[in-house]
Amino acid sequence: MRAGKPFLPQVVAFRRLLATIGLAPGLADSIAAAVAAAGTLSDLGELAGMPGLSAAALVRLQGYTTALPRPTPVNVNTAPPEVLAALVDGLPLSEAQALARRLAVEPVRNAAEFQARLRPDLKLNAEDISAASQFFVVQGRAKVGGADLRMQALLQRAGPGLPAIVWQRMS
Repeated sequence: MRAGKPFLPQVVAFRRLLATIGLAPGLADSIAAAVAAAGTLSDLGELAGMPGLSAAALVRLQGYTTALPRPTPVNVNTAPPEVLAALVDGLPLSEAQALARRLAVEPVRNAAEFQARLRPDLKLNAEDISAASQFFVVQGRAKVGGADLRMQALLQRAGPGLPAIVWQRMS
């Protein structure tokens, strides 16, 4: 999203992600329109019931994407191979898998280092990637006797000190 409207290069990358994970690429346009209409999503679950997006497809999508309170570049050091393949036009999934394995043990410090690890014919928009994260999802579970409590929280790190809790859920 840029200025509250779907940004075509990001929609195109989203189409590639959907195709890579076995979902209909055309959903990218519908989801981008829904996000633009809503302003922001606090949870991908808000897309439930959207025409063309089954419950199973939404669960699959949640494995590769998340809703954040603002547009945020993708941390290439922690992104799954499917996301890397979507970000870099022309990067086959097999190469993205090898790249993700390397990034897990030899992370990059910036977009230029990431670009240097790609074949010279592959390019990406450096604004769409990062080598760090400000947002983190934390999950926890506590079992006491017959009670089973699960929690999930989105934290935002914005400098030194403790991160801020953006949202939390318990079930």
